[in-house]
Amino acid sequence: METEFNKKIINLKALITIFVTISLVIYSEQVFEAAVNGLHTWWEIVFPALLPFFIIAEILMGLGMVQLFMISSPLIS
Repeated sequence: METEFNKKIINLKALITIFVTISLVIYSEQVFEAAVNGLHTWWEIVFPALLPFFIIAEILMGLGMVQLFMISSPLIS
């Protein structure tokens, strides 16, 4: 009974995958525009917001501050 249920789940996942793939091919122009829009949003909003955090994190790791905090913190073991 359980293997029959697993087969149905696998078939459902396969059908969903096929449907999504066909939709991407049929609506490729809209998919491309949405991808470009998403990359533009990431470049204009997300990247500038995270850049200072990435720079400070790299500096702290380079100076060994992360190791110091891990050794001195009683909560992390």
